[in-house]
Amino acid sequence: MDADSPADDEAAILSVAGADRDDLEPILWSGCTAMVDHSQCELDSGPITVWIPGASAGWQWTIDGVQIQPSTVTPTATGTRIVLTDLADAERTRELELRDGDGDGDGEPVWHLEMRPYLLAASRFEYGKQRDRALASDDVDLRRAFARELLVDLDARPPIEQLARLGDARRLNFDQHDYQASALVIEPLLDRIVEVAGSLDRWGEQCEAASVGLYFGTFDLKIDRAEHWLQWEQPCRLRAPRWGLEVDTMAGTFSLRRGWYADAALRLTRAREVGEQLGSPLAAMASTRYAELLVRTGRWTEARRAITALEAGAPGPCARAAVDGTVGYFRLLARQRGDADLGDPRPVLLNALAKHEVGGPCHRVDLRNHDLIKLGLAAALRGDMAEVSDRLAAIDPATLTGKYPLQYDELRARGAIAAKNPRDAREALASMADKVRPDVQRDAGWRLHMLYAALAKQEGDVAAEIAAYRDAEAVIEDFRDGVESGAIRERWLASYHKSALRLVDRLVELGELDNAACAARTARTRALAINNNVAGRSWVSGPQTEPCSRTWARRPNELVLLLVPALDGTWRVFEIQDEVVQSVRTVQTLPGSATDDDGWWDQWTPALRRVDNVRILASEGAFSVPFHELEWEGVPLASRRAVVYGLDADPLPAPSLVEATAAVVFANVVPLRELDRYADDVAEVRTTLATAGWRVQLETGLDRDGLRATLPSVSLLHFYGHGARHRPGPGFASFPTDDVGTTSLLLGAQTHLNVEDIASLAAVPRWAVLLGCQLGFADRRGWSGGLNLAHAFLLAGSHQVIASTEPLDAAAAATLGPLLYPQQTPDDGVAPALDLSVLLQRAWADHLTTQTEPPRWRALRVWSR
Repeated sequence: MDADSPADDEAAILSVAGADRDDLEPILWSGCTAMVDHSQCELDSGPITVWIPGASAGWQWTIDGVQIQPSTVTPTATGTRIVLTDLADAERTRELELRDGDGDGDGEPVWHLEMRPYLLAASRFEYGKQRDRALASDDVDLRRAFARELLVDLDARPPIEQLARLGDARRLNFDQHDYQASALVIEPLLDRIVEVAGSLDRWGEQCEAASVGLYFGTFDLKIDRAEHWLQWEQPCRLRAPRWGLEVDTMAGTFSLRRGWYADAALRLTRAREVGEQLGSPLAAMASTRYAELLVRTGRWTEARRAITALEAGAPGPCARAAVDGTVGYFRLLARQRGDADLGDPRPVLLNALAKHEVGGPCHRVDLRNHDLIKLGLAAALRGDMAEVSDRLAAIDPATLTGKYPLQYDELRARGAIAAKNPRDAREALASMADKVRPDVQRDAGWRLHMLYAALAKQEGDVAAEIAAYRDAEAVIEDFRDGVESGAIRERWLASYHKSALRLVDRLVELGELDNAACAARTARTRALAINNNVAGRSWVSGPQTEPCSRTWARRPNELVLLLVPALDGTWRVFEIQDEVVQSVRTVQTLPGSATDDDGWWDQWTPALRRVDNVRILASEGAFSVPFHELEWEGVPLASRRAVVYGLDADPLPAPSLVEATAAVVFANVVPLRELDRYADDVAEVRTTLATAGWRVQLETGLDRDGLRATLPSVSLLHFYGHGARHRPGPGFASFPTDDVGTTSLLLGAQTHLNVEDIASLAAVPRWAVLLGCQLGFADRRGWSGGLNLAHAFLLAGSHQVIASTEPLDAAAAATLGPLLYPQQTPDDGVAPALDLSVLLQRAWADHLTTQTEPPRWRALRVWSR
């Protein structure tokens, strides 16, 4: 791009020995000035950069059959970057080849590039000097006047000259201070460029037009236009130099702006990796947008690393100012979310402003405005309304472009509300409402409703305040489906918890306890529903909006505790029986562990004495609390009551008699490594189930396909083995244990079974006992705990799942099996429905009859729909 991205880098992806070779890694290359078809490079000057997978040993380079030596050879993480110089010839076509040989230059050619003189350079001889002077000028009127001259009688000129003039007119019309005006003039030229370039089979100019079109479509959120250019992404990546990488970067940025975070992760990761392999400056742009994605989805550990890398790669005062402005924005986003702190945005924003101000070394009106608005929003978060006023006074609204007029109105509204000036607040909010585009700026729509709520609260209009919170919740409901599949999605939703939490608090204050529980339950179920469409499957039905019309997933004679965080750091605990809220308690902190319970269950003693079953509906930090282990009347609750951790998904019909088929699966990364150690426990489980009438099959060494084939045909899965947490979706790097991820079963032959594998099954066992580490690991920052393997089984149709939130001792887990299953007699090949919570309660009670210490498998929980 002319303003924000390098103009002299190319990237194309071709396979070694041909594009139809799927078994070989691609070769990446860059350096052509233009591109015709997919292997004809028009070269004006400069080197050619080639990246090859693996080491460079054994590869030879020839130009017109004569072996040459690379100027530089640089190992990368996954291959080798080669730079070849002195290849251009203004008079003739040359042939660059990569050969696989033994050093004599006669090896087999596996890749070639035909290099021709740059044709468009010759077509500019009539106006070349004027063009260069105009492009170097800061006079926008002069540039645009010359651009109009270039287009006079355009159709009468040869196509190659038409293309040169169109490209130059596009460059001359770009004004970095006014993107919107530039787009109005340039966008009509892009379609013409594609038309003329297509007639000449020139992919380079077509893809350049696509990247520019995506740039403007993304900047101004012109969704139809951006989507029009998206069709060029794959062809450009595969065939055109220079712009394949740029189109990928802009396509990823477009997805990021739309909130399509999984798609953005894929595209930006690909662009970042290709850019780094080729040593392209475009890698920095892709890395910057990727860092924004990490911040927006709450991946704080990775975000900190990405920001550190950005700060380290900013040579020169203007580049540093741009990075400071970007880092300040990321820090502001983090503070707006409220669940992490990446640092104070103010110092770096002040550094950026000092350089972008009038008289500064990098003065630009648009960047100065951006810095001022960000500083104002940061001041509003701190409650420094004097600074907000100062920043507003320094901005000329007429100079704002893109998203900044909307942010300016938001800043005005925040300042007016803080100053208790309702008239100015309403004016600013009305202006903001006029600018919000519900189809693509839903986060701004959410903030708009939250500001309306703040104004209504200030004026004491309770009905309007509650209505505004409900409107904000409806916005979330409207755009949750646009956030694509992946474990990152609930982290994204965490940015918008505040509307639900304030609604719950307000309804509790008004004494509307059932409505408050409904609001909390709705938000919680929305978080669960955001995982719909994993592997094309819908897990939770219908819009998750109030009123709560769905039946509670519950058992008879059950106490339900719904735990909801409050904005002041306390917790609301709703006590519910028979779908009616009995009470709401506010607790300052939750127990950290079973040794830190401080008599937690004592406050519910009257209710516990009336019930046999307890259901915990946790959220966020409550997932880390082992409520079943906390003592009640001197013993762990799990030994006296059947405890489940519920999802609050749509309830399934209660199973009665089922076909008594069971699979005992023993799996390990190294198949059967531990089977001898636990053979007695495995045999006892098989015998117990068989005695009770279950038809038991023992499976060892199953791989992913084998286990997927087994699961639909059994009613009970009993899994011995190992679980693992891993990356949360395509495009994201591995992460430390304090961050969110998803879980999978590790199987033989180094394969695994993950959430998508479960989602794609037509049927799953009614009950699953998963004796592996962390297969019930829950995201402590999400309303519904994210999408672990236990949740996946339940949402795919299982009734109950036993799984652990913590690492699990393998030997201890093996000892649970023989204690778990009842000794019962089947009736004609069917068995009574199991209740794993009752069975686990019995196992706890049996253990404590002979032991004083809790069992080593105590981290296992029963998860239920």
